[in-house]
Amino acid sequence: MKRILYIMAIVLSFMFIQNVSAGSLSISASSSVIVGNKVVVRVSATGLAGKFSIKSSNNNILSGGTSSVFLDNESPTFTFDAKAIGSATITVTPIDVADYSSGSAYSGSKSVTINVKAKPVVVLSTDNTLSNLGIEGKELTPGFSKDTLEYSVELDPDTTKVNVIANASNSGATINGAGEREVQDGPNRLEIVVTAENGSTRTYVINATVKEFDPIKVKVDGIEYTVVRKKSGLGEVNGYEATTVDINGTEVPALKSKVTGYTLVALKDEKGNQNYYIKDKDNYILYKEYTFNKVVLVPLPWNKNDIPSNYKKYEITYNDSKIDAYKLNKKSKYALIYGMNVETGVENIYMYDSVEDTLQIYNTEETKSLIKDKHLYLKLTLGLGVLAFIELVILITVLVKNKKRSKVKVKQMNNKVD
Repeated sequence: MKRILYIMAIVLSFMFIQNVSAGSLSISASSSVIVGNKVVVRVSATGLAGKFSIKSSNNNILSGGTSSVFLDNESPTFTFDAKAIGSATITVTPIDVADYSSGSAYSGSKSVTINVKAKPVVVLSTDNTLSNLGIEGKELTPGFSKDTLEYSVELDPDTTKVNVIANASNSGATINGAGEREVQDGPNRLEIVVTAENGSTRTYVINATVKEFDPIKVKVDGIEYTVVRKKSGLGEVNGYEATTVDINGTEVPALKSKVTGYTLVALKDEKGNQNYYIKDKDNYILYKEYTFNKVVLVPLPWNKNDIPSNYKKYEITYNDSKIDAYKLNKKSKYALIYGMNVETGVENIYMYDSVEDTLQIYNTEETKSLIKDKHLYLKLTLGLGVLAFIELVILITVLVKNKKRSKVKVKQMNNKVD
């Protein structure tokens, strides 16, 4: 019995000794990091307590850490910044550390080496093509090819919406213009823009024509346009109210202003570009509003009699639009524009200052006064010239007569001598 108890005591003693483990120190981190990023280093002080230092062998490559930190049987993390390409070693070193199991001082550092790599070169795709393009339920003409940029399709009358189907050849490219699109009677220009990863773009165009049962055509400056016949396609213009107008025996939607007195209709060109036009009997004048320092002006065709003398016709650019104007010379910053103020309904000649970007009514009184003075000056100059010419003629006549008299006297004297 005693022998059995002795053996059990030895076994229990052995088991107790095995369960009491010595303190340990370790350090771990990712073996590599991209320059500009951060790397996290974990330090585990198991069964240890005291001060430690966690330092980088090269702060120019990996910076961070600490010269003294107290750890008590814990596993904290430390962050280092990857500043340059290369490698650096992070070392955790005991400064004044005790081992729980033995109570004695603990020594022995641990380290991990980390490679800092260059940023990977990302090659962005230049592919901005489509792998397919179409309108649901319709066939494009010609058949699709990624290198063909323009197509046409005819749509049934009264079609108001279509579904544009488009897929990029490269998954990294983006598409703008696919999906449900609204269309109106007549030609419609549907643009589908593909943007590659590198930012380059390619534009595909579908010229979708919604067929009309009886389209109305008009000509403006020799170009044929289609009249917009649906009220929904007419749109709105500030200060104008909905009305109708007769074109070629058909009532079409239009807009009317009590201030300007204009009647506007919408016309489309063969590419689907739509603009408002002033309908004046059988004439159509393009209607464009421009805001010059709070003055909303609609440029109008000039009357030849209103063009000041010495001014020549030039085309000026305002807000990416071309306007017919008159200037003294091409380099002049001043330009005369004839138009109507849509807020007052009054037509005037306006002077536009391209440098100050201002507009004001042209002072015709001063111009007329200068012209009147100029005419008076010309008349006076002409009168003085005529008077001088008459005096010159008289003077020459007198001189000729005097010369003749002198010759007669000389002749008489010679006769007397003889």
